[in-house]
Amino acid sequence: MQDIHKGFQDANQAADSKMLLESLEAVDGLESVQAYRRRMLELCPPIPAQRILDVGCGIGHSALALAPLVAPTGQVVGVDVGRLYWSN
Repeated sequence: MQDIHKGFQDANQAADSKMLLESLEAVDGLESVQAYRRRMLELCPPIPAQRILDVGCGIGHSALALAPLVAPTGQVVGVDVGRLYWSN
């Protein structure tokens, strides 16, 4: 299994956010993370008008993917350290 924590530890030491964004992109692309997301959608499928909170959303890929699934009256809010994303 790949150590996904290493990238975050290195990113915390970086002077700029480039390392952090690269780490988040790398984690997002892992098959294990994608499998987890697919399983989560199987267990809790989003429906129109639903309100979803994505805690630890990283750079917001999942939140952005969920937004059209709850549209037009639903809402997705994603929060992470120093970031807030939302859809209307």
